[in-house]
Amino acid sequence: MVVLLLLSFTFTAFVDRTTVPVGESFIVTVSASGENISGLNNPIPPEMDKVDIISRSSSHSTQIQFINGKVSKSTTINYEYRMLARKKGEFTIPPFTLKYKGKDYKTDPIKIQVVEASQQQISDIKREERKSGITTTSPIFIDCSIPDANVYPGEGVLVTFKLYSRVNLADVGLVSLPSYQGVWVEEIQSPQRLDFKRTVKNGITYSEALLKQVLLFPLKSGEIEIKPMEMDVELRGDIFSFFGERKRIASPLKKIKVKPFPEKRPEYFIDGVGTFRMSAELDSTNIVAGTPFPLRIRIKGKGNLNFLSPPELPEMRRINTFRPESEEKTQIKGNTIQGERIFTYLLTCEESGILKVPEIKWSYFNSEKKSFVTKSVGPFTIRVKSRPIRGDTLKIREEDIAFIMPIGKKSYTLLPRFFVLWLLLPLIILIGSGYYVWERRKIMKDSDYARIKAIPAELQRGFQGLQKEIEQDRAKLFYQELSRLLLRFLRLRFGIEAFSLQKDELLKELKNREIQQGTLSEIDRLLKRSEEVRFAAGLLGKQEMEEDIAKLKRLIRDLH
Repeated sequence: MVVLLLLSFTFTAFVDRTTVPVGESFIVTVSASGENISGLNNPIPPEMDKVDIISRSSSHSTQIQFINGKVSKSTTINYEYRMLARKKGEFTIPPFTLKYKGKDYKTDPIKIQVVEASQQQISDIKREERKSGITTTSPIFIDCSIPDANVYPGEGVLVTFKLYSRVNLADVGLVSLPSYQGVWVEEIQSPQRLDFKRTVKNGITYSEALLKQVLLFPLKSGEIEIKPMEMDVELRGDIFSFFGERKRIASPLKKIKVKPFPEKRPEYFIDGVGTFRMSAELDSTNIVAGTPFPLRIRIKGKGNLNFLSPPELPEMRRINTFRPESEEKTQIKGNTIQGERIFTYLLTCEESGILKVPEIKWSYFNSEKKSFVTKSVGPFTIRVKSRPIRGDTLKIREEDIAFIMPIGKKSYTLLPRFFVLWLLLPLIILIGSGYYVWERRKIMKDSDYARIKAIPAELQRGFQGLQKEIEQDRAKLFYQELSRLLLRFLRLRFGIEAFSLQKDELLKELKNREIQQGTLSEIDRLLKRSEEVRFAAGLLGKQEMEEDIAKLKRLIRDLH
């Protein structure tokens, strides 16, 4: 934060409190920061008819920084105006103005609430001020900010939790994480350590630290509650309270209103929301009957890509289709996901001839224009050759490949080496393709079998990623990936939407599947550690990560 102040001139204003009893004074501080501003003119106060300025003073400080071998000096000048409100009610302190280097600068307006207070209320306020050393009725709190809480299903909602404090903290501890139901969750940030920065909120200066930031995608219309995040904080002791004070704080309950889609939906709409482009391709248009060939549909753009349902293929005569496999290349930007999603469908034709893959249509809801859009690809023409028949390739005649030509007393066979294997090659290919087709059909018909078949590949990729994080000693990323791998395994193994359930609900669902209590306790421990590791006093080392990856492997082996 200091480096940013060195690079530019800033002009801000804040108050010591926003609620003031009638007859009580309060202080407005106007702050100017920059390089070489010692000859700065005084700010010009605004004209106010309900407030009197009863005194003013100023102070300045200098900070020297060494950046890349260079010395930078920043000066901050604070102008303090003690004001007195004459009447009760709500009013706004207009901007202060300042001329500097030919430019006009203005502070943001500040809202003040003046109330009639009893003697008891005034005494309480003064006692709080003496105790905490600050003049505010909210010295520390958790804020939950949602830039846009009125969205459509599948539209991203950015939710940010921050801690604001005007007191010195001795310790902080997580009590409960925020919870939400009926949404797809993409975690953006969960810092392991609290990094406080100075900021001004509602006209008051605070120390601000990011706690958690997530991107939520509502799955249906209605109202979604963002339940509070709770923390225990210990205030550092002072002359009035040597051991400090411990208190529990929580973010406010927030709600997201999810609007229903327009009534007239296209036939080809499933759940796509955003702005997309669609393309499709075949590896080849010349194929052999009975041999599977892939059709790839690519959807690029921004929106709910990570949980997008695959486009539905039209009915095709003499062409069999199988459930598609999905690959995503995405990243989170702002309040949405950008990149591409690739759906690969396997097709087979049992008869030869010239066939057509009809036009494929897919619709999505454009969240910017608030209307449906339909995209299409194709049609594709494919030429299907007959499957080779072994009898057509073997002809018995004198010039046959098995004919032995005598030369003198010697004879030389023209039969190629490994001739038997060459003869069996078409049969091997036929058996292999037949098994592949059988396997794909079983995957298409049996969703449980399809999920379980996907587990080995998911685990292999997941454990490779975890090992990489251990080698690079990145505990934060390690535990994020560990919890995601565990939840993905539970979803594939038991068909549970593990990502959208709270931890207690997930454990209850697993208990209903007759999972042993010891296993449930280990799942609870791993998930809790993954969430709470960012609040630890120090980063966990490689030894702890190695132990946890071993425990995860044992847990998966027991459940699988």
